[in-house]
Amino acid sequence: MKNLLPLVVLLLLGGCMTPRAKTPTGHNNPASSIAPLGPLASLEVHRTSKLEFFTGYEARCQILSIDGASVETNPQLQLGNHTLTVSLSHLGQDYTGDVDLVIPEAKNYELKARRKGDAFTLSIIDVEADKVIATSTAPLNDHMKFLVFVVQK
Repeated sequence: MKNLLPLVVLLLLGGCMTPRAKTPTGHNNPASSIAPLGPLASLEVHRTSKLEFFTGYEARCQILSIDGASVETNPQLQLGNHTLTVSLSHLGQDYTGDVDLVIPEAKNYELKARRKGDAFTLSIIDVEADKVIATSTAPLNDHMKFLVFVVQK
């Protein structure tokens, strides 16, 4: 009987486990807190200088969420489709927008916003190549919709 007691305790403790971490898509993935599921791309927001902001068309942009989850600075994105919610500001006026974004390669990208007339334009820049690789323009509205597809070459 004494030999069975440690076995029973071991079986009972084996049934207790920590809950699995959730990936951004909501699927259970025990390894998600340990290592990424694949190559990641980084996405930074272009920081305008005060001179650019007040003399040009540059707009301030901030990423509020990615795929419904709030973001910290310099988010890492898995390859594929993402929906970003951004805050856009130009000369004291604030707007929000949803950005449908496709990331095909694990690279460093920069998101840049400009306002000209009655529209905002968002551009994705390949940081290493220092080249605009995709843009999308939306008419001025309280909540705008942008479609930015980065095409792999």
